[in-house]
Amino acid sequence: MHWAFLRDLTSDFQEGVFIFEKSVPEEDNPETSSIYTYRVNLVTTKTNIVYYELSEKKHNSVGNDWQPYYETIDSFKNDSAFGELKSSFKTIYQLDLNENDLFITDFMYGSQCGIAGTSPEGRAQMDEWVKSNNKTEILKWLKSANAEKQVYAVEGLQQLKTADSKLTEDEIRMINIVCDKNGTIYVCSGCIHSKRDIRSVTRHIRLTI
Repeated sequence: MHWAFLRDLTSDFQEGVFIFEKSVPEEDNPETSSIYTYRVNLVTTKTNIVYYELSEKKHNSVGNDWQPYYETIDSFKNDSAFGELKSSFKTIYQLDLNENDLFITDFMYGSQCGIAGTSPEGRAQMDEWVKSNNKTEILKWLKSANAEKQVYAVEGLQQLKTADSKLTEDEIRMINIVCDKNGTIYVCSGCIHSKRDIRSVTRHIRLTI
């Protein structure tokens, strides 16, 4: 059992993904067990669950491969409290919360990852936006509900700033909020993939904002 991540969405709401496994002995051969993997997506306040989705890992046959996916078993949503999250998020980031940016576990922050030292998807995209001075698209990531995208955006805006693109007071405010988030993001460097505290990753960026 482990947390894939648990981190701030706003000061009052957190997003989390929890993974656990269950071993079930086979009926005709009790010495052999099957392992079932489950995932729980959560949105919580400090005291209450606002949303959860329990799902089981399954596999689809695609060509010669088996592709994993999760099938929902049960879910719950407190519409009133979730509405408060949306309102709080929009107040902070001046943009509606995109629910598709929640519970993402396959998006990495980093550079030169893997044996070949290639840029992960987010790095390649951010480098492209910085090169083209596309502040509009970078700001969309700063206002994302996905923390990895937000950290990329903080770094991208820092690079634009050094290229004489001024940051507004609101942009600096949002950058500081992202840098102060509690929780972890997925990072990669070379062949190492891990979770790191958001504040430890953004510390060196904020010092130069």
